[in-house]
Amino acid sequence: RKRSTDMVRGTARDSTRNKNENENVEVAPDVLTIASPVENPRKRARGENLLPTCTCTGCSGCQVLDAADNSSTLPSGSASKYCANMPQKYTNKGRKGKIQEGYRKLCKPCLRRMERARNAQTAGAPPMTTANKVKKKKATGPTTTDIRARRERIVLFGDSLTERAFEDGGFGSKVQDTFRRFADVHCRGYSGYNTNHALCMLNEVFPKDDRHPPVLVTVLFGSNDACDLRSHAGKVQHVDVAKYENNLQQIVEHLRSLTPSPNILFITPPPVHDANWLDDCKKRAANDPELRKLLSDSTPNRTNAGVMKYVKAMQNVAKKHDVACVDLHPYLAPSGFVDETQLIDGLHLSEAGQRQSASLIIEAIAKHFPDFYREATSVAKADFPDWKTLNADTFETQIINHARAKPL
Repeated sequence: RKRSTDMVRGTARDSTRNKNENENVEVAPDVLTIASPVENPRKRARGENLLPTCTCTGCSGCQVLDAADNSSTLPSGSASKYCANMPQKYTNKGRKGKIQEGYRKLCKPCLRRMERARNAQTAGAPPMTTANKVKKKKATGPTTTDIRARRERIVLFGDSLTERAFEDGGFGSKVQDTFRRFADVHCRGYSGYNTNHALCMLNEVFPKDDRHPPVLVTVLFGSNDACDLRSHAGKVQHVDVAKYENNLQQIVEHLRSLTPSPNILFITPPPVHDANWLDDCKKRAANDPELRKLLSDSTPNRTNAGVMKYVKAMQNVAKKHDVACVDLHPYLAPSGFVDETQLIDGLHLSEAGQRQSASLIIEAIAKHFPDFYREATSVAKADFPDWKTLNADTFETQIINHARAKPL
């Protein structure tokens, strides 16, 4: 009877103790209480007081054992450095009241670091809505990254003659107007630059990793390369003819290394009216102290005879490397005599010269790149369809499918 009474009392005590333990269990949500770290990390490395360890190989929020602590006592295959914190402990209560305890793979600092990394990665992403989910499930055909929701690009690359290509009647304006439904024209003209300077910019203006390189590039350099070496500006601008040819060749090779490679059109430097250019330089030097040290020459720092050497050099490179080239001289200086009405200051194009050059350049594009010209001037090949072809009931599908029909 006494043994039975003790068993009953023992059972009651156990039941009361289990009940109290269950009542004291804290069921943590996502943020859980971290267990205390090991008192001595070196003991863990030696296998003493071995407890669960964080699988992180070290982070700014963790204590990390150095190589001296990680001696040969570390398990084989272990990292030379690892997190010395205890993994985050969790306590969960099941549906039937069963208590589950254990450790996560990482400690709390490591988990917070991963959470910050995830937040940074998803920063700026649009919130997921029901509409987004439906569109994602029902989307067919090319993805948004495969659809050309953009126009092609044409790049005008050169010196001040290109920089001023959007003046009244300029060839930049003419090119944009001709291909207005197919491409955007980007002006990359830099006043005073020569081909040495151009080589320094190639990777910036035409990066080799560009997934969408331009479809057409015009190259107009030479007027500054032809600056007389003996002039005040010669040290900055002059490039000898042989170097000029080599520079043009490098420009061609770089452009043709792009994928897909663009059409290339050389434009020769225009003629120079020696006397008018000298007068203009003197006027600018008198009014601008900064230009005075560069333009205060008694003779013109550029001459038409000097520029002609660079025209011939450009034509040689064009012929050697099969590059299309438009020569402005027969039209701006017929019979070798420079028409001063075509030049505003003896070097740069006037409005009349701009219009003349623009017509020649468009004609050259049509002649040398007939397939491109035909496609670029066709409304059917534009980024979006002509309004006259739109159906009042199905125009949305027509517009979207027209863009999808042109993969990037």
